[in-house]
Amino acid sequence: MNPLETLDQIVWKQYEKVTNYCNDKVGWNKYDLAKLSNDTAGIFAVGTTVYSAINSYFGMNKFVDQPNFSNLWDVIVSLACIPLYLSFAKTSYKESQQYKEKEEKEYQSLLETGAVKQPTISATRPAALFCFLYCISWGIYQLHGSISNNSETPQNLTKVAAALLTETVGFYGSFYTSKDYFEEQILTPPKTKGLFKIIYDRIRNKFRRKTKATSSISQSQSIGIDYQFDEKS
Repeated sequence: MNPLETLDQIVWKQYEKVTNYCNDKVGWNKYDLAKLSNDTAGIFAVGTTVYSAINSYFGMNKFVDQPNFSNLWDVIVSLACIPLYLSFAKTSYKESQQYKEKEEKEYQSLLETGAVKQPTISATRPAALFCFLYCISWGIYQLHGSISNNSETPQNLTKVAAALLTETVGFYGSFYTSKDYFEEQILTPPKTKGLFKIIYDRIRNKFRRKTKATSSISQSQSIGIDYQFDEKS
């Protein structure tokens, strides 16, 4: 087993903790979390398409001012990202529609065979996740530097657009890779307790504790007053 595969197992175990926590507290299983990650990735894919169009616009202006191959290449890449990430968004949407069927099939297989689907190990998965997380951090760093300049020059606006594009690409890839990690988790039995029920129970319990504490204070004050009154008499 190479180091990347070992790292993949370590990362998988962290996602396992998230899956178990959500299953215990909210009632979500791995398919619920995979769908949530996939839907979020689809949103960022649309965002990447938007920022690609913006980046290509500023890139064209920069190319007009400074016509060279580097600026032309930036425009070509930005324009190519528009249909590419639109297709990614469409793919995410289609995959989300299939999760219910996948979940039912796996439960059916589990009931018939009693065998749990084992997770697979991938060396490329942790490497991809690292690259996407790096894109997010680099985009935030570049965006902070560009905003700090407080300049509206075409060059600075191009840097802002490129930073936002890099961030959305990083977020898309991170959530899409997370989707894969969640899909590889062990399937747990479904729970009927939903998110709103959890929130309602926590608010109700907090209110009850507060009411009980207030009642105890009032009772203590009453006892103190009675005690003082008896002492004076």
